[in-house]
Amino acid sequence: MRIVGAVVLVAATLVCLASMGGAMLVAVWALVPLHWLAARGRGPVTVAFWALLAGASAFVPGALWTYVLTRAEVLGLLVGAGAFVAVVTWFLRSGADAYEARLRTGSP
Repeated sequence: MRIVGAVVLVAATLVCLASMGGAMLVAVWALVPLHWLAARGRGPVTVAFWALLAGASAFVPGALWTYVLTRAEVLGLLVGAGAFVAVVTWFLRSGADAYEARLRTGSP
């Protein structure tokens, strides 16, 4: 069941990303927390995969809202890149902390 949920989540993310930004403006608030739940308790490679999807999901609204508000393309890209880096860093840091805690306690 978890695999089916992961496939649906990946598909929904890719469809929203391919929608030229419109769908991601609405869906980012649900998708990023779902990516975090999917990554929680997984190994480093799986956490990195979900981190990249969540980062891409955060990039689009950051870039689009900044561009809509300021009409500055470069600023929009910088804000989007900042959102990407912040979300990926958050995912990787929390995943590394959880992985380290599992190693210390000896649980898989």
